[in-house]
Amino acid sequence: MTSWGTVTLADEPSALLMAFAAHHARLGASEIHIYLDRPNTALAAALSKHPALRITQCDDAFWRAHGGRAQLQTKRQDVIANLAYDKAGVDWLAHIDADEFISARALKSELAAMPASIPCIRLPVRERAWGAGAEPSDIFDGFFRVPVPGKLGLDRHFLKHLGRFTQRGVTGHTRGKTFARRGAGLRLSIHSPYDAEDIPFLESQSMRLLHFDGLTPFHWLLKRLRYASLPHADEKLHADNYRWNQIAALREFATVWEARRFQRRLTTLNAEREMQFRALGLVEDAPGFDPERALSAVYPDQQIDLSVEAFDEALRTRDKDLVAALGLLPAS
Repeated sequence: MTSWGTVTLADEPSALLMAFAAHHARLGASEIHIYLDRPNTALAAALSKHPALRITQCDDAFWRAHGGRAQLQTKRQDVIANLAYDKAGVDWLAHIDADEFISARALKSELAAMPASIPCIRLPVRERAWGAGAEPSDIFDGFFRVPVPGKLGLDRHFLKHLGRFTQRGVTGHTRGKTFARRGAGLRLSIHSPYDAEDIPFLESQSMRLLHFDGLTPFHWLLKRLRYASLPHADEKLHADNYRWNQIAALREFATVWEARRFQRRLTTLNAEREMQFRALGLVEDAPGFDPERALSAVYPDQQIDLSVEAFDEALRTRDKDLVAALGLLPAS
């Protein structure tokens, strides 16, 4: 029987991590490795109530044992991905983030059918977007944008001047993530193994990676403004890169209202545009994706609040100093 699992470095509010764990456990993961970048004993205990969960607290002792804690999150992700890859007891392992959910019609059968000569399967990404009619009430509200196919820059045909703030029409990544075959001697990185150009890949036909690039509008803004506060941010802002173009624009706004208006223009579709994009195959739904039902099935004794208000409050509590330092965002 083909088995699979996930590995994730996580520093997100508990509601998201509980939903992430429940979704993948219900989907059939045999092992869900979560490395808590911000140690949290209570959260670790709650997650561990399901037998598939493997929780590691990334405390000072952990990082001393693994070469020290790198400043860059991506470097820390490399460390934990390869630790899990080396020790996991599954046939396939996917290195994904806490805001990414695997959606699949035939996950195990596709993994089982993969020829032994293929060590990697790429999961194409779909990015969550919102309708323009109302503010979301649940952190998982919305539908999913398909990255615009075709020639580089075609997204600007659809989005006009806003195209410079997207990559193929979405605000996050378009490369997707990878299922890696255990025992193939790979060295994992963020989106794919190192030396990926020399490794045979197939793109999944039944699986999708649902990316919530900002679980709430506030989260979307906070993620980008956190990058803007990094020491190397000023150097990056001079590059014509869609993500840093977003950050540069946000740094110019004097009010929260302006920042939110910009965010809405990038992450929402009005009814007419949604209908057009659906006709073009650029908007999809995710049948069967139901984190609330997964939580009820996997953690029936837990009361998890998935509302936008509760999630934003958790962010403000967690990042109180950063929120206040940024100035652009309200501290309460």
